[in-house]
Parts: sequence; C-alpha cells; structure tokens
Amino acid sequence: MPPSLSLGSFVRTPSLNRHSRGRPTSATSESLPYPNEWLHFAQYTGEKSTLPCEKRALLVGIEYLEGQQFDDGTPMNLAGCHADANDVLDLLRKNGGYPQRDIRILADIPGLPDTQRPTRENILKGLLWLSEGCRAGDRRFFHYAGHGTQVQDKDGDEEDGYDEAIQPVDWATQYQRGDEGLIIDDEFRDFLVDPLPSNSTLTAVVDWNDTGYGARD
Repeated sequence: MPPSLSLGSFVRTPSLNRHSRGRPTSATSESLPYPNEWLHFAQYTGEKSTLPCEKRALLVGIEYLEGQQFDDGTPMNLAGCHADANDVLDLLRKNGGYPQRDIRILADIPGLPDTQRPTRENILKGLLWLSEGCRAGDRRFFHYAGHGTQVQDKDGDEEDGYDEAIQPVDWATQYQRGDEGLIIDDEFRDFLVDPLPSNSTLTAVVDWNDTGYGARD
C-alpha cells in the first residue's frame, strides 16, 4: 500500500481569516516569546537523518516581514502565520506525542538562524528531512501558513491545467517573483510523498492566503 495521506499529497485549505495583510496591530512577531524556544528544536545539519523515527513534523510560518512586494507593489505582509505555527507546535507536543527533537520549525522571525529561515531551499530540505528515517507505521506531519497561488501546469498532470504552489520567503527577492521561486505540488510529491514507504501516514495542512499570482486570466 502507498503512504496514507490524511489530506492528500498537497492540499489547499482556505484561509481561516486569521491571516490578514499588514503587520499585527498588537504584539509583533519580534516581541512574541516563542522564537527563543524554537532555537532548541531540530536544526538542519547537512547530514541525512536516516535513523528510524516514529514521528516527525515540519512547521512553516511566513509573514513576509522584509518588505516583500507583489508585482503591483502591494506589500506581502501577513499577520498570524507565526502564531499558527506555534499553535500547531503545542498541539503536536501535548496531544500528538511528537518529541521536540523531531520537530523542525521554519519562520521569518528575527533572531532565528538562517537554517530556520523559510526559503525555498530550506523548505525543500525540510521536506526531504521529513521523509528520511520513515518506516511502515510511522507518521509525518507538515503544516504551512503563508501565501499560495496557482500557476499553469507544465507537465500535463493536472486536470484543470494548474499547479498549486506556495510562495517561500525569498520568492519576491532572491527569485524576483519568478515561477522558479515557487514550490509547486509536484515538488511536494517528489521530495516528500513518493519517498515515504508503504503503510506510513502523512498529514499535510496547507493554510494559505490566495495571492492570485499566476492564476487564471
């Protein structure tokens, strides 16, 4: 049997109305207490994590706090994505039995190291890390809060002609808002879903703010 996908290989869920454009009006992400704690979670070392691991989670929260803009000059800022990641973290630790050493957090919060910055490269490395050390019966969890969109499908595997994609923190800067800076659903399957063994379980929760970039004319 293939891996069990609780929400499919890549799932778009509508925003929960918690994510709003612009900086938070109360406590900013820089002043929240959890970034220091996040420093003690799983860090990328550059080495494969091949040891067996029953449960492993990757949490990504992006608020685009570095002045990123869309093509029309609209700020990309979102509020609430870091808090979402922290809420999911609490849920996994208190109710899901996920150990701290097997949870990786990527967020654009000042003070976190570059290895925890939610760039395209780091997110893809995180997806590979999720799949490593997974055996039949093991569980993997992926959560994303940030911007997402649809782009034209280039390999003909989508019935509607469009791929779903997320927009990493460096999409508008390093990649100048180009499609090559996105992470499309095909890459989620290549990096995470297909490498998982039979009878393992992947839960993917993708809560994005639909930007409309690259969507239908």
